[in-house]
Parts: sequence; C-alpha cells; structure tokens
Amino acid sequence: MLSIQSTPYSTGATVSGDIWDLDAFLTASFDLLGEENAFYDYESTHRRLTKTLLRIASARKGKEEVMVVANGARRDLLKDRDMITPERNVYFGCKILWPELLFTAFGLNDFIRLAGEDIKHPHLHVYSMEVRLFQAKVIEALEITLPEEDFTDVKQALLSPQRSTEDYATQYVDMLAVSFLKVPKEERKVLLPRLARSIVVGGADYESFKQKVIAEANKTKSAVHDIQLTVDYPKNEDIEW
Repeated sequence: MLSIQSTPYSTGATVSGDIWDLDAFLTASFDLLGEENAFYDYESTHRRLTKTLLRIASARKGKEEVMVVANGARRDLLKDRDMITPERNVYFGCKILWPELLFTAFGLNDFIRLAGEDIKHPHLHVYSMEVRLFQAKVIEALEITLPEEDFTDVKQALLSPQRSTEDYATQYVDMLAVSFLKVPKEERKVLLPRLARSIVVGGADYESFKQKVIAEANKTKSAVHDIQLTVDYPKNEDIEW
C-alpha cells in the first residue's frame, strides 16, 4: 500500500511503497501528464510534476530510502497452513519537502481533468483513480499533522475544482521551500497551513512574485516556464526533517 507520512518536524513527508505500489502510481501519473508541451498553459506545472515523479522513480530503484515493513503474515497462521513465506515486505521511498508535495497533489488535479476530457467515464478511469489515491494519502498525512480547522480549510482549497495551476509560476514553490527551510524546525508545523494556502490559493505575495517572473521573461523574450530561479537547496541528509 502506498504510504505518505509527515516527518517529525513537518518539514516534508516520506513517500513510500513496494515496487508495485510505486509502479502503479508512476505509470498512472506519467500517462495523465502526457507529452511535454501538450498543454502550453500548464507546461510549467508539467515540468514541475515530472521532476517530482522522476525523483520517486529513482527512489523506487532503491537509490534513496529502503525499509522493511510487516505484511500481516503471522507465524501461527503460516504454520497452520504449512506455508513458508516472508513476514515482511521491502518498501522504497524518499522524503519530499511539503511545498513540493503540496504542489504535486494540487497540480495533478489539472491533468486528471485534462485527460478526462477525452475519457467517456473519467471518474472510473483506472489511472485517475490511482492518482486520486496518492492525493488522498497526502490529505491523510495533512489531517494527522494539522489542527482540524486548518486541515478542513486546506483540504477544501486543495480539492476545489475552481482552483488551477494554469499559467502558474512554479518558481514560487522553490522560493517558499527555501524560506520554509530557514524557519526553525520546531516552528514549521505551525507554518504549514499558511504555506499550503500560499501554494493553492495564492494571494498578494504570489501575484507580486509572478509579476517579477513575467518581467524577467519579457526581458529575455522567454516563456515564463523557462525562467530558472537560482536556489541553493541543502542535501537531503543535511535537512532536519
């Protein structure tokens, strides 16, 4: 079963599962994303989500975290049935910063909707349901982490059909992530609801940031999604998760 659990200081969450769990999610997500530049107004989101998915794909190969978890097989049951089988499963995973994970869950909404325009019964589409499971796990992790009032607010914003990442300046996610890491680790959990609203709802700070990105793009006659924000992320092992 795919698992998403917030880290001790709510800096991010660990996304993990066995090979089949991760394969199912990755196959579904890449299928829904489709080809690069298929939806120009969502290209920035497409690139951002692809980067996160490739990170999970790398973890699936055992390049980040490998853990052993109980699979429910009890010794007494196995003995009664004269079976020899492992009592634990190997899970592969990686830690993802909350700003990145929140945007991933948010952005996937658009590609579920866009793909659904060509599907007769989109709510029954297997790949859409697989991605919805991932989103549900993100929301479940938030529910455990946030106070009830904040959680309800964030959940409604995250799943609202009125909100979209169309023409989103995804460089904002980098800016928020770097700022989030500068906050004392004990205070990150308190800041998380406001961070989530900033990503999903936006606001004056986001609009001001976006205008700066657009101005920079106009200077170089570039697309907004081609503008790179220079950020210095610490190594995963150096982050106080």
